[in-house]
Amino acid sequence: MKHLRRILVATDFSPLGDRALDLAAHLARKAGAQVTAVHAMAYLPHGHPYDQFESDLTTELTSRLEGSRAPLHPEWPAIVRTGKPHRVIAACAEIVDADLIVLGAGPVNRWKELTLGATADRMLRVSHRPVLLVDPRKDPSSLERLLVAVDPLEDQGRLLDQASTLASVTGADVEVLGIEELRSHYPHLDKVGPVVSDFWHALGQARVRDEGAGPNEFEGDLIERLENQVSKSPLTKLSTPVGTKFAKAPTAHEGILQEAKSSNADIIVMGTHIRNPIAAAILGSTAERVAKSLPCHLLVVP
Repeated sequence: MKHLRRILVATDFSPLGDRALDLAAHLARKAGAQVTAVHAMAYLPHGHPYDQFESDLTTELTSRLEGSRAPLHPEWPAIVRTGKPHRVIAACAEIVDADLIVLGAGPVNRWKELTLGATADRMLRVSHRPVLLVDPRKDPSSLERLLVAVDPLEDQGRLLDQASTLASVTGADVEVLGIEELRSHYPHLDKVGPVVSDFWHALGQARVRDEGAGPNEFEGDLIERLENQVSKSPLTKLSTPVGTKFAKAPTAHEGILQEAKSSNADIIVMGTHIRNPIAAAILGSTAERVAKSLPCHLLVVP
């Protein structure tokens, strides 16, 4: 999404899907991008001829897009396919070469949280393109504050590029947040012990020491890394304010959620943040855990 040219928006014709259409249309008008809408059917209703059903839904999709005043993709304004929604959406993103995938989401119930069965959760796992999850409680046209959550120990160039593109399109103020994760609270993995407990912190300290810094310099080194990455990114060329903040939290997702709430962020921008593969396999990545609470719109950059 270094250049926002093509947007794929997924809808199921529900009010939540309409909010996704509204946000996709708003971004497209701002960026001069083209929009394709996709509707995935898990199965074809009994007694409905496929060709006629697909034609009717495609017409309805196109009509809704035109009503949103979104600039339409000339070749692929609307696509209707049968199959598992996350696979259909991912495949269509390849067809139209989407720079951004937009779909509705929302806080899920306890059962879905445990099974990770929602389309949004699955998209975060399979998509190789940026995915924007739409919070239906937020005004699609009010995108004034971006919270960019970064891992100071990793190269965040791609993430900061994407955040810069979104900020330039929306005109939003930007806060870049670096978090030192103090502990990992995964009670289901007690037997693993030190492999999980303090995994992030221990790994980070070891890496910093390998590069010549002592344990007491760990926090200062993280702050310096955060500021250096921001200073080398396109964020410095924005006309809107860009700030940096370093915080400590028990876990990364808790720190991100807390800062999003206190700063009244409109969009969180983050990577997948899979630092502990054992915990991620069972509980999901940091991005997936933030998505379950979804305090605002969430852009996840793979």
